[in-house]
Amino acid sequence: MMNIKQTFGCLRQFRPAYPGIFSIALFLLMSSALVFAQPPLLGDPDITLSGNDFVSISGYYDGPTHTSDPADEGQEGCTWYPNGDAIFTAWDHGGPTNHYGHCLWVLYLVDLDAGYWRVGLNAINNSPNLKDRQWYPWFEVLIELEGSSQAGLDSAVVFVPANDEAIEQGYQWFYIPEDGLYGVKYTWLNDTSECANPPDCTVGYDANIRIDSVFFDKWPPGHK
Repeated sequence: MMNIKQTFGCLRQFRPAYPGIFSIALFLLMSSALVFAQPPLLGDPDITLSGNDFVSISGYYDGPTHTSDPADEGQEGCTWYPNGDAIFTAWDHGGPTNHYGHCLWVLYLVDLDAGYWRVGLNAINNSPNLKDRQWYPWFEVLIELEGSSQAGLDSAVVFVPANDEAIEQGYQWFYIPEDGLYGVKYTWLNDTSECANPPDCTVGYDANIRIDSVFFDKWPPGHK
């Protein structure tokens, strides 16, 4: 079977005698090349874990809400809360921090093959308090990989469009050097809130990330 270069050379032989046919054939050949050069569309990830499928977390509270003591709800620490199969949080203070100075993290364990993986999360604001997406355009989330044979394998900050009406996605590509179990740590970096009409804070903006799921997608699909 001829490749594109060989086919083009063959068509050139017919150019002097059949210029019209040559032009049409060349157009069809180049159009096909453009179609096949495009990468396949991203489909459903190979692995998806619910937000609450974590193996370790900076803090977790699933008891009664609205108690008289804020400490009862973990408000003094770096706490996440359940929301169905998802987890959410509302503040970033009161506990050990990473090198970015933030303490809200959650760790998942996943079995990955060697190769390139699309690693990301699906997130939404947990309450309808964004109101203006220009005020808070995205969630910044640090993703860190720790491998079965080495720590601090790789890291990247991903940007998930902030939305309180629809779940959005953010991801980054990582190279996995060998088959094995990997710890994947997600840390929320840009918690913030603001009064809408200071000094009256009865109405305000508030970013409260909710992680609905995390995902891992091998590239090329099905490649081992």
